[in-house]
Amino acid sequence: MVRRSYIERVSYLQDLAFLDDYIGQMLDLGVGLIDPEVSCSVKFFKCANGVCIRETWVCNGRSECEDDSDEDPNVNCNPCDDIVECITDFGYDESPSVGCDNACILNLTATESESFLSSPDFPGNYNSNLQCEYRIRAQNPDHVIYIAFEDFEVEPEDNCVYDSMRIRNSGNPFEDEWFSLSGKTRLCGEFPGERLINFTSKGRHVIVYFETDAVETTKGWNLVYYSVAVERNKRSISEYNDESDYNQELDYDEYDYEDLIGGASFRGISQYDWFDAYEQSVMPDFTDFKELLNLKKSEVIGNGHQARDFIAQCVFDGQLCFPSNFRTMQHEVWGNCFSFNSVNKSSLNDSYKTKNTGPNSGLKLSLFLDKDEYVGVIGQNSGARVIISNPGEFPTADSEAISLSAGSATIISMKQEYLSRMNEPYSACSPNWPKSLHLYDTSKQYVYTMEHCLFLCLQKQIVKKCNCSNSEVTNQGGIGKNLDECDSWIYSERKCVQNVEKNFSSTSDTCDCTQPCRQRIIHTTVSSSQWPTDAYAPHMARVLLRSPSLIVDNFIETTMHEVAGSDVNPAEILRQNMARVEINFRTLDFQHIQQEPKYNTAELFGTLGGNLGLWLGWSIMSLFEIIQWAYFCVCIAISRPY
Repeated sequence: MVRRSYIERVSYLQDLAFLDDYIGQMLDLGVGLIDPEVSCSVKFFKCANGVCIRETWVCNGRSECEDDSDEDPNVNCNPCDDIVECITDFGYDESPSVGCDNACILNLTATESESFLSSPDFPGNYNSNLQCEYRIRAQNPDHVIYIAFEDFEVEPEDNCVYDSMRIRNSGNPFEDEWFSLSGKTRLCGEFPGERLINFTSKGRHVIVYFETDAVETTKGWNLVYYSVAVERNKRSISEYNDESDYNQELDYDEYDYEDLIGGASFRGISQYDWFDAYEQSVMPDFTDFKELLNLKKSEVIGNGHQARDFIAQCVFDGQLCFPSNFRTMQHEVWGNCFSFNSVNKSSLNDSYKTKNTGPNSGLKLSLFLDKDEYVGVIGQNSGARVIISNPGEFPTADSEAISLSAGSATIISMKQEYLSRMNEPYSACSPNWPKSLHLYDTSKQYVYTMEHCLFLCLQKQIVKKCNCSNSEVTNQGGIGKNLDECDSWIYSERKCVQNVEKNFSSTSDTCDCTQPCRQRIIHTTVSSSQWPTDAYAPHMARVLLRSPSLIVDNFIETTMHEVAGSDVNPAEILRQNMARVEINFRTLDFQHIQQEPKYNTAELFGTLGGNLGLWLGWSIMSLFEIIQWAYFCVCIAISRPY
């Protein structure tokens, strides 16, 4: 994870840090940054009650100020005077616009109470050259939107090519599904009001577009909208023909369904607009929002947590070890990762070894978590993650990682198991890296594992289909070496990567990644307890004061100064910022499971010969018995008197 202090220094990340503070203070204070004496930052609006809210939240149809001062008509809340976003005929434009003489987008929320929306200056004539867009979203996800016209008078023309209104039956601005009247999706002319013309959406979103030309203008239109509950006639999943039939029966529009399964699309927001992205996030744990933080490898290396600050204490088999004994790698989610005993395939003999078992052996680490450097929305867990792999293997199995909690000592005991699989024709195992991936450098550096092979195969497909590199680690195999990293702020690239990852499981058979013929599996047993105890905390603090890390040293000195003469328990502060892990072998015995052929060549022919001899012997004996039986029959017949 990248340190908060770095985020606060970088221009395009500063709003992310401020967002974290803003949401946190809203929670602490009930409504927001309430301080009448404090002025709001640039791009922020100060409410009448002193709350600072984002400038683009003013006049958006929702009251973030709690006193409604952000929705006050006296604050210039005409829908076309307060611009939320800009749009052109060719897509979204980041350049600012003023009024509806360019293009405006207004976000509105539909509740069960009636709300009204009208063209600019209604009932007076609207302006020329308007290009306005009104996004209406039902507050209740199980509701649809009802729209009815109180009045409608727009310049008439048979095909409505001059001035017109269109209503998209979806929240997806790229979906081509419109409300129609008499077969026409563009509305113009004059038709009766009194709610005789009305529409009901298929989902919780609609978008109303109003466009005018440079010539004639008329009175315009006025409509009412509100949300209504719809009883969905759902069947059990087993009754559906296929997934598309099931999705259609749910009666969600594409935007809703995307919200449910893949997170927000973030289309139409400016790059690094963290506040808009935060508002559009639909995943309860903000996983869609966190995908936007795609930092460069160079940023993570120098500004993530460093080994000298993270590893406060290190002991291996009773001997001191140091942060320099760890190899630093970068992960797109976890930031800087530190690997002990990580050696290349060619230098396995240089790895650290132990001949002992039990709690007094193995690797012991005390980790400084520095919780004040966490950015809450992306750093939701306080602790660390441990992946245990064999020397020479690249650690990729995130799903097998063990979580270390702050304020606890985690003990991981290991036991080994060896698997020896037989190659073709007995089983589909692979002794080496598949040639189809062309990973010559990787095959020299790392021992082959199926997980690493699938990981690199996925990166290769991302490069091939998206023309960008999704991870710096792909360069180890020469994949995407000369390409830019995929930018999560570019919708097409982010969606392409998501689709490749989603469909990868069904295409992984093209990677030629099979189980290795020789495999060592590590089985772990995990236990934990509170650490450090109140009694041990002073001793721990004394040891940390001798740390070569200035960050750790300053933390201890500051903590001791703050708790002096107060009721604060220093041990609790240490528990919030420290974690302990001990990794050892439970036993040096191991289980070896080896595949062997049921029959080898000698056994096969021996068995065939034995069976053949047996059956042949029985056949000869049977023949003699038949001859003997025939002889006795003849003798009896000859000797019988007539």
